Amino acid sequence: MAFRRVHEVLEKVERTQLDNITKAADAITETIISGGWVYTFGTGHSTSVALEPYFRAGSLFVIDTLVDHALTPISGIATPTERLAGFARILLDYHKVAKGDTVVIVSNSGRNNTVVECAIESKNRGSKVIAITSLTHSKAVSSQHPSGKRLFELADIVIDNCSEFGDCSLDVGAPSKVVPTAVQVGCTIVHAIVAQVVQNLVKKGVTPPIPWSANIPGADEHNKQLLAKYLHSKTYAPY
Repeated sequence: MAFRRVHEVLEKVERTQLDNITKAADAITETIISGGWVYTFGTGHSTSVALEPYFRAGSLFVIDTLVDHALTPISGIATPTERLAGFARILLDYHKVAKGDTVVIVSNSGRNNTVVECAIESKNRGSKVIAITSLTHSKAVSSQHPSGKRLFELADIVIDNCSEFGDCSLDVGAPSKVVPTAVQVGCTIVHAIVAQVVQNLVKKGVTPPIPWSANIPGADEHNKQLLAKYLHSKTYAPY
């Protein structure tokens, strides 16, 4: 039953969100060709999705992440931190997010201070914002940010992960549902975007900067070449 529910959500995303996934890929393609960087951000378990494409085999080297340990579930303080005003601005300053970059923000509810602040601040810097969120959940709750805005109301491109309110999708007769879908579906969305970006770059005659798994022959040298080629544009070393 759990497999079936995840399949159903994935099929709904495929049926309804491909246009927005294509738009997201086109925006990121433009960012990469113009020499910008792509940043991912999320809080709580959404950090799993935001971290998935970061220096990952089969992903893109020019994807950095704004995720901080304090925002992850293992920190023990993710909930109060994601509600903290000013924290996203500090992360954007540290990573020097700027005009021409793209910021992908992952949040199921899209209501907490840091994700809304991240969207507002990114746009103020001239960056394009892509949201991966649950419209069902987000439209059912109010924002916790002083602006009163939710993530989907601020993003340039919105991709609905089609998760239910509260994320959990399977009723097994317990007091609460089980089988949250946002993370596994979100990761699939991220890789769908990356795959389309790679196809776009190849069609334009641009060699995609794809890291290799460190556990295959030649990977260390390949990845060092990517480091040498791209890190000159960063003021710190993300890898």
